Amino acid sequence: MCKRTIFSTPGCAACGGLRNAAARENDELAKEKREIEGLLGDEAKQWKAIAAQIRELKKKYGPDTKIGRRRTSFGEPPDIANVISRER
Repeated sequence: MCKRTIFSTPGCAACGGLRNAAARENDELAKEKREIEGLLGDEAKQWKAIAAQIRELKKKYGPDTKIGRRRTSFGEPPDIANVISRER
């Protein structure tokens, strides 16, 4: 491992890799910031984003998925006469 900081001059593959990773992360965060700022100024974009998120949730947790499938079932209700007689 190199003893240089990520701000040192180029020349070390390890340091250069760190700088590249930091630059990529910065680019990703800047893109995300632009998208969020775009949403703040446009209510229609906000609703489109919400609709897309709901669609993704339905795909992931909908009733046709393993995690979204109902795990319980409805049984037959008890005979009302027996319930009333036990309460007396």
